Amino acid sequence: MTGLRNKWSYLLICVLLFAIAVPAIAYNFYPGFGHMPSTTVKWYSLIQNSSLASGWSSGVTAWNNAATVITLVPGTSSNSILYAYDYNDPSDTARGTTYHSPDETAFTWTRVDIWFNAATLASKSASIRQYVAAHEIGHALGLAPGPWGSLMYEDGSDSYKSTYNYPQNDDKVGIHCMYVLQRQGC
Repeated sequence: MTGLRNKWSYLLICVLLFAIAVPAIAYNFYPGFGHMPSTTVKWYSLIQNSSLASGWSSGVTAWNNAATVITLVPGTSSNSILYAYDYNDPSDTARGTTYHSPDETAFTWTRVDIWFNAATLASKSASIRQYVAAHEIGHALGLAPGPWGSLMYEDGSDSYKSTYNYPQNDDKVGIHCMYVLQRQGC
């Protein structure tokens, strides 16, 4: 009976360790630097393609409805930190790409550009366009690729992207850790 009890104790310890470890890796940050200087993020869209513009708007709404400390508000071309653009390159397989301009002394970004490829994204469903926009906004806010079940998961199928097209709990915890706790104890 002692051997069986030890096996169950060992199994319980493994399950508890897994349960503790998984949330610890559920959100990832970019190493060294990387977040917005404020929780109110002004954005400006220069997207010309109407279906991509709609996807951008849905992605912004998804983050604003996520009940995080981040608020995305429209800005102007001169006072924004987050800019959205589109381009059309059939030879590029990317649907969206985020570029950061860091202020490495303050560990913040001075500007973030998100580019959406109309050639690979415009014909996709509205939910997938929302996923790509919300996912790229997550990168703009400082989240690195995340695990399965999060908005920041990168290798998902179109079915996955239609399901997880708004910030999930792991994404929200990552934002809270970054902006509220300032990565203390995260």
